[in-house]
Amino acid sequence: MIDIKFKEKLESERLILKVPELNFDTAKLLFLYVDKNREELWKWLPWVPTNTKPEHSFEFLQSCQKDFESGIKVEYFIIEKSTGDFCGLCHAYKRADFTHHYFEIGYWLDKDKYGKGYMTEAVKTIEEYLFSQNAPKLVIRNDTENSGSINIAKRLNYHLDCVSRLDFYSKRLKSYRDVNIWSKLHPNIEKQRG
Repeated sequence: MIDIKFKEKLESERLILKVPELNFDTAKLLFLYVDKNREELWKWLPWVPTNTKPEHSFEFLQSCQKDFESGIKVEYFIIEKSTGDFCGLCHAYKRADFTHHYFEIGYWLDKDKYGKGYMTEAVKTIEEYLFSQNAPKLVIRNDTENSGSINIAKRLNYHLDCVSRLDFYSKRLKSYRDVNIWSKLHPNIEKQRG
């Protein structure tokens, strides 16, 4: 069984990853960035149409706080160290039951921060922490046409395990979508497998 305590804050060379404060000012900031990136986010994330006002972002933050306290999931704001700018969100979600023991990593980036390697750095930071705590396996899922997310998995040497065909229905694209499932094993487990 996975028994890893999420940290409230992680740091990398250029970024701070921190659990957001649960207040309405934080919700308004988050909503501002969701709204700014709405068109791009809606291509890949099914929750975007249901986030139409700051109150929805506040409800999301409440659920994040509850999940963090219960140890199920951590959602991090990604903050640029040099400016204090919000860059996006990145999360790790514990998938542990009788047959599955891994963490799923998900993310989105503000369009003004594209091309700087920030999300690769953020995911790498979460990965390093989880592996330092002996997480056995990490998983990234992305639409087979989401080249930005695919490139992150490739850059970080995740293994493409499979393509889950017709994995979900996109209301925006009005089609069922295929999803890549990528994984990376803890280095010690990878060595044992030969």
